[in-house]
Amino acid sequence: MAEIWQSDLRVKMSQEKKGKYLIYDLVIRTDNDDASRSPHLIFSLPRNSQVRGIKFSKGLEQTAYQIYGSDSQALPPKTPSIDGYVKVDFRNLNRETVKIKISILEVDSGWKRGDGASAFVFGLTPERNKKNNFAYLPLR
Repeated sequence: MAEIWQSDLRVKMSQEKKGKYLIYDLVIRTDNDDASRSPHLIFSLPRNSQVRGIKFSKGLEQTAYQIYGSDSQALPPKTPSIDGYVKVDFRNLNRETVKIKISILEVDSGWKRGDGASAFVFGLTPERNKKNNFAYLPLR
């Protein structure tokens, strides 16, 4: 029987428009009771997006994160990126609910119809048939 390597974290995502920004609200429920796990969130940006800000829920502001470009190079938050992503490290969290707001801005030639953002939480624990660790939202 093959193992499916997934996390037992859960992710929910919503989106709102504020002026020229799109704000993604993510709620991640961590069920990490094993310190040897290394769960992470990957938030994949729509093409031609620029991260303008990331805010964590109160008490979790020091949660480690990094922004990457399409060539997997770390970027400062306000650098334009095509096919970039945000990686958040949850390895030190245990049974907490994390709320994250990621503000993005359209850059270059703009967003295209059909573009969207996705959030995927993965870890190192073998779990079978876990659900709700992935969310996708098309641009509105």
